Amino acid sequence: MEKVEKQVDFKSLFESAPGLFLLLLPDLTIVAVSDAYAAATLTKREKITGRHLFDVFPVNPDPALEDAVSNITAAMHFVVKNKASHAMPVQRYDIRRPDGTFEEKYWSAVNKPILNASNEVAYIIHRVEDVTPLIQLQKDHIKKGEVTNDLQNQLLEMASALMIANKELAFQNLQKEKRASELDVANKELTFQNQEKEKRASELAVANKELLFQNVEKEKRASELLVVNEALVKSDGIIKQFNQGLEQNVAEGTSTLENLHKDIADYKYALDAADIVAVTDQKGIIQYANENFCKISKYTKEELIGQDHRIVNSGYHSKDFIRNLWVTIANGKIWKGEIKNKAKDGSIYWVYTTIVPFLDEQGKPYKYLAIRSDITEQKRATSELQLNEIKYRDLFENSLAAICTLDMSTQKPVDVNATGARLFGYQSKAHFIRDFNLQTHFADPQDVESIARTIIEKGEIINREARLKKLGGTEFWGIASAKMNFETSIAQSVMIDITERKLSIEKLKVSEEKYRSFFENSVVAMFTVDMHSLSIIDVNEMGVRLFGYPSKQGLLNGYNPKLHFGQIENRANNIQTLREKGEINNLEQEFKRLDGSRFWAKLFVKLNVDKSLAHSVIIDTSQQKKAIVQLAASEEKYRNLFQNSLVSMHITDMLNFKAADVNDMAVEVFGYQSKADFLANYASVKHFVKPDDWGKILRALSTKGKFNTAVLEMKKVNGQHFWAGMFVTLNAEKTYAQTVVVDITRQIHFQEELEAKVIERTRELTESLGREKELNEMKSHFVSMASHEFRTPLSTILSSSSLLEMYTESDQQEKRMVHINRINAAVKNLTDLLTNFLTLERLAKGFVEAENSLFNLPDFLETIVGDLEGMTVKKNQRISYTHSGGKMVEQSKTILKNVFLNLLSNASKYSDEGNEIELKSIVTGDHITVIVKDYGMGVPLEDQKKLFTEFFRAGNAGEIPGTGLGLSIVKKYIDLLNGKISFESTPGKGTEFTIVLPSVK
Repeated sequence: MEKVEKQVDFKSLFESAPGLFLLLLPDLTIVAVSDAYAAATLTKREKITGRHLFDVFPVNPDPALEDAVSNITAAMHFVVKNKASHAMPVQRYDIRRPDGTFEEKYWSAVNKPILNASNEVAYIIHRVEDVTPLIQLQKDHIKKGEVTNDLQNQLLEMASALMIANKELAFQNLQKEKRASELDVANKELTFQNQEKEKRASELAVANKELLFQNVEKEKRASELLVVNEALVKSDGIIKQFNQGLEQNVAEGTSTLENLHKDIADYKYALDAADIVAVTDQKGIIQYANENFCKISKYTKEELIGQDHRIVNSGYHSKDFIRNLWVTIANGKIWKGEIKNKAKDGSIYWVYTTIVPFLDEQGKPYKYLAIRSDITEQKRATSELQLNEIKYRDLFENSLAAICTLDMSTQKPVDVNATGARLFGYQSKAHFIRDFNLQTHFADPQDVESIARTIIEKGEIINREARLKKLGGTEFWGIASAKMNFETSIAQSVMIDITERKLSIEKLKVSEEKYRSFFENSVVAMFTVDMHSLSIIDVNEMGVRLFGYPSKQGLLNGYNPKLHFGQIENRANNIQTLREKGEINNLEQEFKRLDGSRFWAKLFVKLNVDKSLAHSVIIDTSQQKKAIVQLAASEEKYRNLFQNSLVSMHITDMLNFKAADVNDMAVEVFGYQSKADFLANYASVKHFVKPDDWGKILRALSTKGKFNTAVLEMKKVNGQHFWAGMFVTLNAEKTYAQTVVVDITRQIHFQEELEAKVIERTRELTESLGREKELNEMKSHFVSMASHEFRTPLSTILSSSSLLEMYTESDQQEKRMVHINRINAAVKNLTDLLTNFLTLERLAKGFVEAENSLFNLPDFLETIVGDLEGMTVKKNQRISYTHSGGKMVEQSKTILKNVFLNLLSNASKYSDEGNEIELKSIVTGDHITVIVKDYGMGVPLEDQKKLFTEFFRAGNAGEIPGTGLGLSIVKKYIDLLNGKISFESTPGKGTEFTIVLPSVK
């Protein structure tokens, strides 16, 4: 029975528990205090037990700490009212030192109620965790210059994580409450045991009464012995008093025992609710394990009891560590420390452990009590803090920015990173901290005063630029940000060398000016568009001119998209594409100028980074489109020239020496079956009889880019030799070679024939020169003739008009008519002459077009004959007309009328009076044949080749009026109608012209 009571000395256990505990009454009177709590608060248990919480721990007069009292009071009220645990956030506590000053502490507290049998709050366990090192570490980070937002956010996240841990702790406390309710049953059992003890105490009272009875009997025996010894009477009185005292002591002992049992029960309940508890024998075999031990180890009580603590051994600790633990407790001493254990599922957990040995009468341990607190989260947080400290210290030390911490009260550095020391020209951090002086490192002393004053007044500076100096006097530009901690007078500053940036800005200004000049003076139209309002906010001069505005401001104020898009829906499509893809590249569209004229242009648009502005370039491609059409026509022409050339042409890819293109003549020259055969099988080297010739060509191409040769002996695919002239030229990029091969085999064989042809060509050239000379003479003759032709009718008009003035009498009408007719004839002659000139010019320039119509050919020709017979035909001349075949034809009546009038009038002009002129027309199928025959003077044989030449007149024309243009005009007319004209003439007998035309019908 004595050993049982030694096992449950929970009051001592509570007081020696490793955690910081207070046991409070609901009115916040302190009932019990753990040793750890007393040590942490610099108090003694006997001086604070029985006193009110806030009497022992008065509030620091600092108004900033008033919230701590209200928070604790609110938390206690919550526990009493709701009979539930309450986890408080981290609070600042000021612990009064013996000298009256305060020591700053930061505690995370959990308040748990202990309910009595009436379900009322009997006690409150106030358990706290000291997180001062964590908060101090956070402050140290700030103090050491962790001023960037990212680092501060990390610290805040750590604090937030701690808050979350506190909440998790509160959740664990709630779980502990559940376990406490489970322990209520055990408590009731303990109460029952206490009741049994009370019964035993009452039995003891009966025994005491029996003892009293015996004492009474003794008194009787003593009275009988009074006779023998009166002195015994006095002794009997003393014994009686002693017995009364003993009875009182028994009653008081019973009451004390009852109170002790109750205290033991309360301490045991509080200890089980707050910590992990296990009891082992002297060999370490587990005899008792509470619910907290089972929960954290994930073993049941049945699995734990009977085992030693190796069941949760993680293997982390060394043998020396374990040996030291056992030596300590085996010698009857309390052991405290941190142990890393492993749960049943393999998970790891840390506990702060206090092992208390129970000693027997000889002072030897016969049992051990292990009290543990779960510090897994604390260890994890500490580990994270250590890692973070290393990380942030690494960030500080290795930052590319200069970071320095200054004591603003002395303007002396507290800490600096390596970048900061190098920035100001110091050899080391120690050198910097020892010798740094703000005044010596600012080019302008006023900057020092201004920056220091701003930091002290406002607590920070942000992105302040200043001209600074290194230790050796070298100046540089820096930009600084700093923030001051008013509690410590420490300012954390970050500085970056922006010398290069300043130079870059200057360069940027120059570049901006350059590009602004480029924008304003560009040869292409440039615009800047606000993507929110879709309005033009800037435009260069070329853009103003392109859209036909009088000025830049006129365009900015008056631009209307509906006036300038060829198709207005293009604008909406452009905006959608731009917003989806961020750019428009090389898009060709039709636009309109302010005056309505249209033009084609290519559009290039790109959004800026934030997509608020669009930069547009518009290039007028109207001329380019025209040039492309012309280029396509030219390409077609030269491709036709390549494909249909009478010389061999092929293109070789210089990377693989394969044929890339070839014309038909090359296929024929080299003996391939087709172009496909050539392209698939052509290899340059196999066509050279002398392989060295191929090497010569490659060397010439590599040095000169081209190769020209007179004669090379080559082979066809079938091995047949032939002689060729070869010309090879590389393109500008030297990727392709254009080769022209001329088969000159026949030229070699017939050199003499070639020379003869040269002689013949020389002769032809001589003749050509003669003809050109003759043509010049003809033009000279035409000038003389034209002068004569103009002068003669003009002289006639002048003389006749002069004579008309003389015939004023009425009987002189006949004479007046003679001269009027002469004037009319002269005017007609001039008109015909000018008409020929104009017609020739219009035909030469291509202004004459055939306008076809369906008409009756015989009727058409008979009308022309009728007109001529009444006007220009000589006396007694007659035009006879015959027709055969179909009558309806489709041709140009206007052109044909001019042709037949010219031929028929020539037939009349160059024939004598009384001669007949024959006109015959024949329509067969789709052809029209017309014959005009006269019996006049004819054309000399030597002049017949030149008859259709401009300004040419036959040598026998004499004084007959004419310009030498009529037949030239007729020939051009017939060519325009896709017809043919020919003639046969015999001097002295006449001439016959034959015209053959297609009938469009």
